[in-house]
Amino acid sequence: MAIQRNIEARFTAACHRRRERISALDSRPGFVKLKVQKERGLNRVIGPGDGGLRYLSFSRLALEAGSSCSGETGMEEVAIVVLSGTCSVSAGKAEFEGVGNRPNVFSGKPFLVYLPRGTKYTIRASSSLDAAIVGSLSEMDAEPILVRPEDAAESEVGFLNWRRRVVKAFGEERVADKLLVGETINPPGCWSSVPPHKHDRHDPPNEFELEEIYFYKLMPPQGFGLQWIYSPEGEGGRLNEAIVVEEDDLVAIPRGYHPVVAGPGYRLYYLWAMAGKNREYGRFKVDPKHAWLSNCEPIVREFLEKRP
Repeated sequence: MAIQRNIEARFTAACHRRRERISALDSRPGFVKLKVQKERGLNRVIGPGDGGLRYLSFSRLALEAGSSCSGETGMEEVAIVVLSGTCSVSAGKAEFEGVGNRPNVFSGKPFLVYLPRGTKYTIRASSSLDAAIVGSLSEMDAEPILVRPEDAAESEVGFLNWRRRVVKAFGEERVADKLLVGETINPPGCWSSVPPHKHDRHDPPNEFELEEIYFYKLMPPQGFGLQWIYSPEGEGGRLNEAIVVEEDDLVAIPRGYHPVVAGPGYRLYYLWAMAGKNREYGRFKVDPKHAWLSNCEPIVREFLEKRP
């Protein structure tokens, strides 16, 4: 009985902390912004029903070397993304050793472990570990997957001051139900998600409905960026919000165009996770007012390359 009361008390305290986080920063129609503290253990920050989300969740795991965390994915499929440090992950018959090797998110591509719904797991830290666990409600059974850095597709996207590096760590080529996961790094003063795009309507084959979460890191960490979330009239109500984002901020984006810019002198990283019933990366609608940016990229690149 004492053990049961202790579990109930811990669950109640965790729910209270989560409500405090959700009300701690900024919540307006169309998005929610939270500060994700790095607290010892596994801390769930946001989930379905919060900030307009229907599928996605986000938790942060912080472990000291030699410690461990066990749990079950329940009705969610999850991706464990190692932000820094090294660990092992046990999930049923699957044993993944040496997961993670980067000191920070700016020093290389990620290790990622995908776990399907209903999976019991244990994560053991080989060194000080900081990991993000993104999840989505799932209706499909699948197998655990280890994605190494060399398995993640990387590309340089954009040009001039809208160039950035995009890593698609867990795309539609992997067997899963709804979840897509990746990372983006903006150089100082540069934009991403440009030309501005959105993916909040089911309009195949041009646009698939996918909600999204961004989790931010900055280098140096005292840096900042700006996130603009907007939508035109007649698309779920007008939305026009500019948000300052800093180290360890999370923004939930259930709808709207959502370009991001890094502050001058600061590199900006964000972990992104998308979820929807039509799981395909790149089926985005570009804002027609700004589509010319894509059209001009090859022209400007050719002009600059031919300059003496």
